[in-house]
Amino acid sequence: MSLSSAINTAQTIFNNTAAQTALVSKNIQNVSNADYSRRMAMLGTSGNGAQIVSIQRAQNDALMKQHSISISQASAQDALLTGLEAVKAALGGNGYETSPSNYLKSFHDSLQTYASTPGNTSIAATTVSSASDLAKSLNKTSASVQDVRYRCRQGN
Repeated sequence: MSLSSAINTAQTIFNNTAAQTALVSKNIQNVSNADYSRRMAMLGTSGNGAQIVSIQRAQNDALMKQHSISISQASAQDALLTGLEAVKAALGGNGYETSPSNYLKSFHDSLQTYASTPGNTSIAATTVSSASDLAKSLNKTSASVQDVRYRCRQGN
């Protein structure tokens, strides 16, 4: 080993020690700061010996993974809730006033009334109107469900 190589190695060691000491000092200085995360100097080797490659924040990898999973699951549950609320709104809210089942019941009742008096044009018009309302309700509900499915696939 030449003298210049030994001096370069010593200089690298001193630089590394200075950087590590400054990092420890900064960690100690911020020990009471809840927003600060402890940092560590990562050393690597090169032709000139060990050198500081990077400074990384200390973290618990298992906790970080669990945190990411929890955020993902919460996001999925929020998307599901949003979709279910959209379908509920399409069906008429809490009472389901505009649900296809209500229109189907109304259509069924109109058909029974028309079957008992088939010659009455007023009842026939009511039956046709009930059938039209049922078709509109089915189309509206189907479009709403398809919209929710599309948004879920898109991640919105």
